Amino acid sequence: MNFPYIKVLDFPHHLKRERILPWIRFGIFNPKNHTDIIYPVGLVDSGSDITFIDHELGEKLGYDIKSGVKDQVIGVGGGKTDI
Repeated sequence: MNFPYIKVLDFPHHLKRERILPWIRFGIFNPKNHTDIIYPVGLVDSGSDITFIDHELGEKLGYDIKSGVKDQVIGVGGGKTDI
């Protein structure tokens, strides 16, 4: 599968960094109203087992974020993040 690559600018440790990364536009719909759809742009991670979206997008679509199940993910380098 081919994805468009977009130049991304960020500032880790207050230092400017430009990278070219694969991004894709996708749709997420409200489970109670399938016509309520938003189309964000997301970073493609072909090795990922889980897809993450910002909680604000979930709330906008009507998901009850506070009733979600808490979990922890571990990255390739062993870093852990609570989700």
